[in-house]
Amino acid sequence: MNTEKNYIVDTLFVLGLFLAFAVCGLILTGMGSDIYEKCVRDMNDHYLERTTTSYITEKVRHSDKQTDSPAIELSKFGDGDCILIHEEGYEEPYVTCLYVWKNKLKELAVLESDLPTYSPDAGTDIIDINKLSVEKENDNLLKVIFNSSSNSEMNFYIGVKSGIR
Repeated sequence: MNTEKNYIVDTLFVLGLFLAFAVCGLILTGMGSDIYEKCVRDMNDHYLERTTTSYITEKVRHSDKQTDSPAIELSKFGDGDCILIHEEGYEEPYVTCLYVWKNKLKELAVLESDLPTYSPDAGTDIIDINKLSVEKENDNLLKVIFNSSSNSEMNFYIGVKSGIR
């Protein structure tokens, strides 16, 4: 009889220890998955910010040549501000427009004379951002502000050799 009580107590002790171990494992797994989700979300936000910053900067710098007429112009198109990049085509000048429409950064390259006839839907989707704001700090400095899809605000400056219209 005594051995049966010891056997039951030993069994209950082992089961209690197993349950404590299982509960601790579940708690640690839950904490780990929360940390992992936060890391993935942060990495995605940083990717979107770096990609947007790099894309806009490289587009502007690619067309920034010291000429008599500045190649960069600030205007309105789509859901707000846009950057117009004027370039000489084979026969006629064309313009590349970087703007936000329906929470996407878009690019539209058309003949300069045809731009007013295009809808903002016509542009090519580049990346998801909520808002784009562009300001002329001075004749050679452009301030770009955008909100990523997670609503974090990012701003950066681009030096423009040819000036801003």
